[in-house]
Amino acid sequence: MSRNTKLLLILLALGVGMFAFGYANVPLFKMFCSAIGINVSTPQDIQRAQQETTLDKSRPLKVLFTTTVNDGLPILFEADKSRAEVYLGQTDEVQYRFVNLSADTLYFRPVHSVYPAEASNKYNMIKCFCFQDMVLLPHEEATRPLVYSFHNDLDPQITRVTMHYTLFKRDPTAADWGRKEMPGGGK
Repeated sequence: MSRNTKLLLILLALGVGMFAFGYANVPLFKMFCSAIGINVSTPQDIQRAQQETTLDKSRPLKVLFTTTVNDGLPILFEADKSRAEVYLGQTDEVQYRFVNLSADTLYFRPVHSVYPAEASNKYNMIKCFCFQDMVLLPHEEATRPLVYSFHNDLDPQITRVTMHYTLFKRDPTAADWGRKEMPGGGK
């Protein structure tokens, strides 16, 4: 076999391997996120779940809302309520307030997690600001909604869920600035 033929076969194998990795990347990413408690529902999954979910008034669920600001960002970040009691299948809305406390423009991304992790697989994020790059001008204030619900088949032993959001500083010159990292993040 000539050198050129060997090189062609190696390049073809490399191309096929890259295609296979790209094809498998989405399911692998979903498995990883599911394992660490991050919901990755697509808009179609959410719509299907909403159509199949009925309100179960026999199972109230306490939902706590917590926030953290990382990287020394001078941002006031809070939910309009610290807790809610909802029924499985019930849609609820929470408003999150962002206030830039500095004279600088701030670039950041909110990332959510749901605890316990088992609840993240039974959670519909209908509208969310999470996993989107955001900008706050000096002293600007913004409010963003989170609309969510939990499935009826949530483990009966789970009676309390914490929905936590963390803000991470972002570099607006980064190649991935402005892109969503996960499907179903909402607007």
